[in-house]
Amino acid sequence: MRGFQGFDKIAPFYDGLSFLIFGNLLLKAQLEFISLSRPPCKILIVGGGTGKLLEEICKRYPEGLDIHYLDFSIKMIEKGKRKNIYKNRVCFEVENIANFKSSTESYDVILTPFFMDCFEVIAQEKIHTMLGNSLKSGGLWFFTDFHLNAFSPPWQKWLVRWMYRFFFRACGLKDCRLPDAEALFTSYKLLNGKSFLGNFILSNVYRK
Repeated sequence: MRGFQGFDKIAPFYDGLSFLIFGNLLLKAQLEFISLSRPPCKILIVGGGTGKLLEEICKRYPEGLDIHYLDFSIKMIEKGKRKNIYKNRVCFEVENIANFKSSTESYDVILTPFFMDCFEVIAQEKIHTMLGNSLKSGGLWFFTDFHLNAFSPPWQKWLVRWMYRFFFRACGLKDCRLPDAEALFTSYKLLNGKSFLGNFILSNVYRK
């Protein structure tokens, strides 16, 4: 992620911009199968952003969650810390995923909400392996991200190009690709999946 400046600049208006384009659909996709994960459990959220997802999870499960919340942006973490976590325990950490030590913790659940699309293919594979090493056998991985294929309509391809252009200009994000979930999770069992906006958004849950 050479040249990447982080999401601090867009943190103040990130949720508003997301809602303007997608409404509540991105959050809905991230929460689609969250009922498959029940407390008590240890959760790793990677790229949690402003904390909207965190708050919704804690609202559904007011206690019994031990959450490790990672994000590269200090401003995003600050917004996340202001969310209501009820009686759950949350450890917030500003962390570049490249420096994350997978051997230090073991999790029942991993969530990567619209996270893998911030990397090129080789980096996605390395990150997937590293995070997978932190997931317990039988643990769940909630994967939510954008998706394109040969049959995707032009407006979806245009929107992806626009989003990447925006994040390049605003944050220096570049050399990114949408992740191929089938290729990444070949050794995992797909428990359930759902697509939104004509397969533009995928919400899958895998068991290790």
